[in-house]
Amino acid sequence: MANVTPGCYDAAAVVTVRMLFGWDPGTDCPTRYDRASLGQCPNDDQTAAAQNRPCWAQPCTNPGPMIADHQPPLSLVWAMGGCLYPDLFYQWAHHPDSTPLSHCQAHSNAQGLDIANNFSGDPAASAQNFLMAMAII
Repeated sequence: MANVTPGCYDAAAVVTVRMLFGWDPGTDCPTRYDRASLGQCPNDDQTAAAQNRPCWAQPCTNPGPMIADHQPPLSLVWAMGGCLYPDLFYQWAHHPDSTPLSHCQAHSNAQGLDIANNFSGDPAASAQNFLMAMAII
């Protein structure tokens, strides 16, 4: 089982998203995650709000600008049921509440690498492995 990197994932947000999309580990995504289909995301409002918050991977001394951090990350939300409700997923991804935290560029990159190294490939297996690593299932 994969381990999660500290400062990459907010467990409370994971639980909220799981309740929002009602994901069942036995359900496969009918389509692949397509980041480009979201358009500008984070959007201007999410990016502006991120500038007023410090990097949440503490202690962090990296300078800004800060990046609006989707919690959980978009590809994992897609795999945790967003793929079953693409219109709701799109609305969630662009809503300010989906980016409650900010990351500096270095920690944002670390989160992306963590996802690529531990939670890529088959969406259902990735989501299940992620939730097991977070001790949520």
